[in-house]
This record gives sequence, C-alpha cells and structure tokens, in this order.
Amino acid sequence: MRKSQEVKNSEALSLLQKALKIKQKTLKGKHPDIVQSYGSIGLIYYELTEYDKALDCLNEALRIADNIWAGPFLFKADIYNNLGLVYRSKGDYSKAEDLYRYALCIREKIYPSDHPMILATKNNIAQVYASEERYREAILLFETVIREYRKKSTEDSAFLATVYDNLSTAYREIGKYEDAIDVCTEGLNIRKNIYGKRSLDYAISLNNLALIYYEMGALNDAADIFSEALAIKKETLPEIHGQISIGYFNLGLVYDKLHRDNEALENYRASIEIDNELEAYEDVLLTAEYVAEIYERNDMPEDAEAYRTLCREEDEY
Repeated sequence: MRKSQEVKNSEALSLLQKALKIKQKTLKGKHPDIVQSYGSIGLIYYELTEYDKALDCLNEALRIADNIWAGPFLFKADIYNNLGLVYRSKGDYSKAEDLYRYALCIREKIYPSDHPMILATKNNIAQVYASEERYREAILLFETVIREYRKKSTEDSAFLATVYDNLSTAYREIGKYEDAIDVCTEGLNIRKNIYGKRSLDYAISLNNLALIYYEMGALNDAADIFSEALAIKKETLPEIHGQISIGYFNLGLVYDKLHRDNEALENYRASIEIDNELEAYEDVLLTAEYVAEIYERNDMPEDAEAYRTLCREEDEY
C-alpha cells in the first residue's frame, strides 16, 4: 500500500539522519561515509517526492565528494545520476540530461562500453528524450542499449525487460503500434521467464501491452488483456492498492469507449473506492468526471450532477 511504503521511507530517513549526525561528530568533515549518508538521505527524499530536500542533500554529497576526489570517481557518477533522477521527476529535462551525461562521462572512463552501469545511464538519457517527446532519438538510444546488452549476454534480465518496455512506449507514442506490440511482447516474455505468469511484474507488462491495443482501437483485445492483468494484481497485492485501482480504471476506460456503460461504471466506482481509501483525491476527481459523463450521455443529469458535486467538494477540500 502507498501509505505503508511512505511509513517505511520515513523510518529509513530517521535512521539515516541519526547515523549522519553520529558520523559528523566522529569523522572528519571530508569523509566518504558522510558523502554516502547524504546521498542515501537524498534518495529517500526523492522516494518521498520531497525533491527540493533531495537536491539539497545530493548537492551537499557532491560538494564534499569534490573536495575528496579531484578526478572521476564512481561515487560521484552515482550522485550525478541520482541528481538526474530528481530533476527529471521535477520536469527539468535539460538539467537531467546534463547530469546523466556527467555520470556517463565518468563511467565511460572506468567501465567498458557494454557494462551494465553504462547501459543503465544511456537508458536514463533515452528516457529524458522520451519525456521531451524526442521519441525518434529515444528509440535509437533504447535500441543501442538493447544491441550492446545482447553483444555481451544472451541472458535475460529485469533491466532488459524495462528497456524493451521503454522502447515499446516510444513506438506507441509515435503511432508505430505493430512495432510497439512486438517489442512489448519481448519484455513480457522476459518477465514471464524471470518471475512467472502470476507475478506483479508480468501483470504490469500485460497492462502496457493492453494500452497499445487500446490506443490502436482494438478495444476487445485491450479489455481481455486488462482483465488478465487485473486478475493477477488482485492475486498478488493487498485489496487496497494503487495498482489495483489503475486496473479497474483502465477497464473502465475500455468499456466506456465500447459503450458498455454498466461495466464501465462498475469499474470506475471500484477505482474510486480504492483511491478514496488511499487518499488519492486527484485520481478520485478524474474518475468521477468520467462517471458523470456516462450518466450525462444516458440522460441522467441528476446522477451526473451528483458526481460533479463530488468533484467540486473534493476540489475545495
């Protein structure tokens, strides 16, 4: 559950902050352990979406690291990479790309070109391209990562499946649906081989495949695949979970487009119920608007207004 993960992150943050205070008292100011502590605290703030605090900690880690290591050093590459993660999440893609490239420059001086750390950094840069809607550049770089990975190893990995998913999304965004399906299926098969067909990772890949069919208008195929993904999520996750809410919402979208209104409403309501429990009120507002539109087109203005009133009340709250 979303709240449970936040509690774990908050507990980890408290422990790391206490450890940092002890290190600051017992070690010299310019010490690698202090750099590591600031870096770890920065990542926890990133997970908590407290991005400004994450940047403060990561920049402090980088400042101390620069005083310890004059030249390229692996831990500095990690800091640059993590700073890139934060700036990408903040939507500052230009800054994120610069930082990823700093990390790549250091790693290329230390590792061979097909090393996993270099491939991971290139994948991050390609994700920035995709975020900026530079999809053709993203596709070329994702394909490069896959090609260089395959040169070194015939073994599948979760990382490779993720790159296939990223490549598939880029193809989907430019309307190359057949290529998107082929690539997504590659990632899906890798996850099936690693985790099995009843795993959450497999379900999330199924969801990605269903999105492609949805966007290309193959709605019955999309409904079947979304349903399969949701069934797996319900087997593997707590009843109140964001991924299950997403599954219901996606099914609602498909049934909505098929004008199977009762099934659409059933799934939208299930999504709203979970999001209310999770206090994900922005998601509640979005789904409530879809429900109102169904009632409106079925000449049920009072029911539509009831859901729109819910939207207004949540907005004021």
